[in-house]
Amino acid sequence: MLNSSKEVIFRRENSDQHMLFDDIVRQDQYYDDLGKVRHRLHKSTPNIQSIVLTDMDRSKMNKIYERKLDRELTGPR
Repeated sequence: MLNSSKEVIFRRENSDQHMLFDDIVRQDQYYDDLGKVRHRLHKSTPNIQSIVLTDMDRSKMNKIYERKLDRELTGPR
């Protein structure tokens, strides 16, 4: 396991990162974006079966809402 030191090592690759933190708003936005990316990376990727099931559920719900809307617009049969 790598041990990271407490000191910041300035390199050419990470020197532009420190310029971002001159402004508090930019710093907050950077960490918000970083948190969103980390959250997305830890989520599991849906498989094709779950996608198909979700689409089927969505189509069922759409049919129900269409019937409800049709009933409200035209009245009961």
